[in-house]
Amino acid sequence: MGRSMLTRSVRPLATTLLTSVLVIATAGYAEGSERNSCDLARGQTICQCAACHLHDSSGKHSTGPNLFNVVDSKVGSKSGYPYSQALSKYFDYWTSDALNRFLANPTSSAPGTTMAFAGLKKAEDREAVICFLSKSGQ
Repeated sequence: MGRSMLTRSVRPLATTLLTSVLVIATAGYAEGSERNSCDLARGQTICQCAACHLHDSSGKHSTGPNLFNVVDSKVGSKSGYPYSQALSKYFDYWTSDALNRFLANPTSSAPGTTMAFAGLKKAEDREAVICFLSKSGQ
């Protein structure tokens, strides 16, 4: 078999293989995107935060600090709110992971916190609330 004949027979196979890999990779990406999406409305419904916190761009506070753009912000960084020292002992930034741990049980994840909230026991509830807090400020 000559070199040009080999090239002609391998090229279609290589093209088919490359196309298959791209289709599989794209399908996996789309599935992952769906898994990483969140239900903003469910988070808003579950969020009991409004009882003590504002969640708007006013910069004003209620019993608790304003939660607008809280996700990925530095703990205790909202100007004008007298934070307890407990939070900064246990968390540096309100990452999704930190919020998840805190919302599961505030008093055990940050002993000494002044937040009077029992927590959200279901992981999917915490995920929905974190989704609401992260997306609603955008």
